[in-house]
Amino acid sequence: MRRRRVLNGLVVGVLVVAALTGCTAGPFESHTCVDWVSFDSPADAAEGADAVVAGRLVEQSGSTTMYGEAAPRWTIAVDEWVEGDGDEEIEVVSTPATCEASPPPDPFAALQDADRVIVFLHDDPDVGWRSITPWQGIVPAGPDGGLPEVWSSTPTGE
Repeated sequence: MRRRRVLNGLVVGVLVVAALTGCTAGPFESHTCVDWVSFDSPADAAEGADAVVAGRLVEQSGSTTMYGEAAPRWTIAVDEWVEGDGDEEIEVVSTPATCEASPPPDPFAALQDADRVIVFLHDDPDVGWRSITPWQGIVPAGPDGGLPEVWSSTPTGE
């Protein structure tokens, strides 16, 4: 009888801890569920970013983990620092969606063949440069090669 109470107490304890830590992938693995801000336009995203670059995706250069999710790291050849200042080539983590039943495709991979992209950056103390959100962190450049007026119909736009 005592063994059953201890076991029931342990199960309840695990469930309480899981509920307090966010989404769970298993009884002892937790993920942070992030509620991302949505920007009405690329100009609004640029205002909310720490920096904005125009350039092209060179290659996926590795991966890391953010919020308990896998996050690809990309090398970007920077043509222009639209906002901010930095190197001619940077590494950027594609911020992952969190606690999704079916994680969306990586928006950076979707734009890998684009001639020119605009990337909205956040300077994260844990990973360095990362996209500001999973969905609105990268967009094809506008017709003039600069910031587009509206979000595209790619997986990153609305």
